[in-house]
Amino acid sequence: MADHGTMSHVDGLSVTDAGRQRRWTAAGKLRIVAQCRAAPRRVAVFGYINGFYDPRRTHSTLG
Repeated sequence: MADHGTMSHVDGLSVTDAGRQRRWTAAGKLRIVAQCRAAPRRVAVFGYINGFYDPRRTHSTLG
């Protein structure tokens, strides 16, 4: 069963690969969203990592 809220956010998902536009299938979009939700999140924004300040981080990073 499709999550219609999720699908509305990723309905226009596309990537450009070597100048070609690729359109994702509905199943592919849901797989991408599931992988993103399952991935551990460690986000640094302006020196903060998950709410804690780290002076070594001065720009946005994902990792």
